[in-house]
Amino acid sequence: HLGGANELAARVATLTGARPVITTATDAAGLPAIDLLALDAGLTVADTSRVKHVSAALLAGERVAVHDPHNLLGIAGNPTLETHFLLLDVTDGLDPAMPGVVVGWMRPPDGDKLLALCPKVLVAGVGCRRGVPANEILSQIHAVFAASDLALSALSALASVEDKADEPGLLQAAEALGVPITFAPKSELRIMTVPNPSQTVTDKLGIPSVSEAAARWQTRGGPLLVEKHIGDRTTVAVALDARWIGARLEDAWRA
Repeated sequence: HLGGANELAARVATLTGARPVITTATDAAGLPAIDLLALDAGLTVADTSRVKHVSAALLAGERVAVHDPHNLLGIAGNPTLETHFLLLDVTDGLDPAMPGVVVGWMRPPDGDKLLALCPKVLVAGVGCRRGVPANEILSQIHAVFAASDLALSALSALASVEDKADEPGLLQAAEALGVPITFAPKSELRIMTVPNPSQTVTDKLGIPSVSEAAARWQTRGGPLLVEKHIGDRTTVAVALDARWIGARLEDAWRA
């Protein structure tokens, strides 16, 4: 599914006049494929090995419990999908021993059969001293996400100040996480409103903040979900993309 083999087979068949033979179980049974629903919705599958549990439940004729507060999968209001999925308002209704789906940027409840689907809507703003290695930055980011119950799969980018554009640790950390990193001009960070300005940062860089300001700058002024978390040699803050918030509000207004 996610590799695009079924779609490619259908395209080739159309071009050649052949008949595509699709053998994946859910397609053969005329059932929705949760990984394709996620792909169409622009969601990241946090652990693809868990897709099989959802598919197996659907093939067994079960309704799979789904917590999707923003209806990103489009299940609510779709009679066909509502036949196969049971929408829950809260995650408390999810049985960790049963297949289930959690959609959002929060870390899902524990459960080996729970599938997390994440929109890429979080940005981690990072400040660090010169020469800090990537593993220290990564450790701080992982700790902040874990402590805040945020899903690392929802991370879309790292952001910092332009003075750090050549910092190997930051570049390597972004590469390890599989996300881009941007470096904001100080002139733009200077005007970002942040809850925890630092006199030390102001004295050194001429701006009141790096991590909080960079996170808000990259998310177009989005709200901070995690304020500045100070480590030994790094600071990390996390913001939610304002463009995504705007899109969801517009969708709600149209509905």
